[in-house]
Amino acid sequence: MLSCAKGLVTVLAVGFLLPIASAAVFAQGNPPPSRGYYTKSQAAAGRAIFNQTCAICHGHHLQGGVGPALAGKEFLSVSQFQQITAEYFYHFMSTHMPLTDPGSLTKTQYLDLMAYFLATNGYASGPNELTANDEELKAIKIEPQQ
Repeated sequence: MLSCAKGLVTVLAVGFLLPIASAAVFAQGNPPPSRGYYTKSQAAAGRAIFNQTCAICHGHHLQGGVGPALAGKEFLSVSQFQQITAEYFYHFMSTHMPLTDPGSLTKTQYLDLMAYFLATNGYASGPNELTANDEELKAIKIEPQQ
């Protein structure tokens, strides 16, 4: 029975994350920094970009549609199982999205989208903007937030 349950989790994980998780990064979960991960204005800018560029495939609330869901308990649980980090997600997004014109947004726009993604999934905001620093992004595990 345990083997069957593990198999089901694996199938679900592949089904939900195959488009964004061809490779997983191993890392242990860290508590959120007391300063937060991004600014509220950065997430607001990301929301506007998302609604204009991404919502057509991923839904207006990141719930999925033609493209996979990018928010919610199931998404976060599968991401945690796959050990996805913000660094992986950011680099995938900035080189493969939008699907019709990959890599066409600016670095700032991709970071703003990442901030919106984090905000929607319950990550804390703070006084400092999210940056493309790989080490900082690797420290952010895409998993359910308490």
